[in-house]
Amino acid sequence: QNTLIVLESSINQETLKEFDKNEIFNIIAPFLTVIEENCFSLFTQLYYVFAPNLSIIKENSFNYCVNLRKIVAQITSIGQNGFCTCNNLQSIDLSQVKSFGDNAFRNCQNIFSVKNLKAKQLVNCFSECFNVKQIDLDDATEVEDFKYCKIQHARLPNCNKNVESVYITNDSHPNQQLGKQLTSSIPNLIMPQNPSLMQLDQYQSVDNKNINNVLFAQHYQLNQLNGIVGIVLFAARQIEKHSFFRFTKLQFAHCPMVETVGVDAFNCCATLKSFYSTVLSEIQARAFANCRSLRRISSEKVKILSKQTFTNCFGLIELKFDFLQSIPDMCFDNCLGLKQLIVKDSIENIHPNAFSQNVAIVCPSYQSSTNKKLVIQQKPSLFQEVFDIRFKERLKFAKLVSSLKQNCSLMRKFQKSEVFAVKK
Repeated sequence: QNTLIVLESSINQETLKEFDKNEIFNIIAPFLTVIEENCFSLFTQLYYVFAPNLSIIKENSFNYCVNLRKIVAQITSIGQNGFCTCNNLQSIDLSQVKSFGDNAFRNCQNIFSVKNLKAKQLVNCFSECFNVKQIDLDDATEVEDFKYCKIQHARLPNCNKNVESVYITNDSHPNQQLGKQLTSSIPNLIMPQNPSLMQLDQYQSVDNKNINNVLFAQHYQLNQLNGIVGIVLFAARQIEKHSFFRFTKLQFAHCPMVETVGVDAFNCCATLKSFYSTVLSEIQARAFANCRSLRRISSEKVKILSKQTFTNCFGLIELKFDFLQSIPDMCFDNCLGLKQLIVKDSIENIHPNAFSQNVAIVCPSYQSSTNKKLVIQQKPSLFQEVFDIRFKERLKFAKLVSSLKQNCSLMRKFQKSEVFAVKK
């Protein structure tokens, strides 16, 4: 369930017309080499792709796959808009790509580093990738790219036209070194992730400590938050309105004592994946609107929701409410991936326009004869969901992937031995 198995060497949009794109979370394609144009465009719930032989990705192939996090492949060519607006894409090997199409990775806000050995030219491929900090382009001679990116470290041995960065490696082209700080190599990049239990315990009494762009504090002040990818607020009771509006780098918020999230507090935080609180009871208008990556939120104790609270939260699949009394107008508007809400008998009213698509309501006592978008269920459905910020495969899924990898390896060895035998 929720995993698409592809055994062909190529796939196109026509092949997938019978599938609901919002039901596909993972793709296993051991023999796939080519993805045709528009094939997986708007697969908003797609999370992981395993295609070890995949080489060619044509235009718009993964356009607007906002929850795609990892792809295993040997890519050599990416067409126009190939991964455009894949907000969560973080793990992909670009080292062997020879050709990047226009806007191939535009607005991919979780890409932190670009390393490539083969491409001669990069023009308008990574614009609006706000979090790119490092570039290592071994063979590139022309780089007209990385608009709105603030590059910290760069290595450009063959590009003579200046590319803005703070540090440049001493083996880069002499023109790149003018006015910059030299370094022998690009440092290892520390990826942001949720705090461990040890960190939470260690820093529980500190205030305003920034560790790898994660803020540990009792409360918060807005002037502390530039470049923050995560917040841990131990004592804050409320997130004020507009506090984190359009914080494009923010990936998680751990706020155990927060009871209220104000109007537009996290609106347009495109890479925010999780919000945690043990006492959250009220979420105000548009508080999490346009959080396209949001998958996990502590909703169990929430009593009050407001208009457009979760509008355009494509990543939400299931939420549980134990005390919720009503669901207001447009609360879950355009939440394309939302499958079900599990609510207790406290629910009294659901606005006819609360949802823009069919959603299952797991509440045996609730009766709705007029709202055709609601499907009342006795028991919750099960989904092959992945909630963790760091990718963790299910045991069966991991075994399947491991088996496919071994089979692919054996096939490659067999093909090589056949060629050797023919030559001999």
